[in-house]
Amino acid sequence: MSTSHPIKQLLGVKDKYIQIHNCHEDVYKGKKVMIAETDLIRSFNRCPLPSVKHNHPAHII
Repeated sequence: MSTSHPIKQLLGVKDKYIQIHNCHEDVYKGKKVMIAETDLIRSFNRCPLPSVKHNHPAHII
């Protein structure tokens, strides 16, 4: 069984398309942090909002 699910719960990751391979503690800018090595297991082939025209400033994502 993969240990990815319990680690995702511990870190609060709710995205089902993220797969965690490794997790370790390190120091970043003087603070103790948790580093997770992950993969995005889904790829997107189109714009998530295809009906939105991106030439108007209010529609810039």
